[in-house]
Amino acid sequence: PRLELCACLLLAKLVEKVLLSLKMNIEEVILFSDSTIALAWINSPPHQLKTFVGNRVSKIQSLTEHHQWRHISSTENPADIISRGTDPTDLKNLNL
Repeated sequence: PRLELCACLLLAKLVEKVLLSLKMNIEEVILFSDSTIALAWINSPPHQLKTFVGNRVSKIQSLTEHHQWRHISSTENPADIISRGTDPTDLKNLNL
């Protein structure tokens, strides 16, 4: 779960950079994770968590306070296609 939390932090930083670069008014941003534990941490007060997790949660919360975090199942997560051992010849036939 810690690695998934670090991925959420990386996503939060990436979204911040993209939004600043676009220089547009984006009304809604929805971020997805397939880790229910990471999402539970993100929705918790950082001071109630252990230091490593709490520090990252605090940063995620500050970067994404106006955005929504939602769960996506691992089977529907396009980021997990490669980690599931998909054959490269099957990649061209995937509907994303």
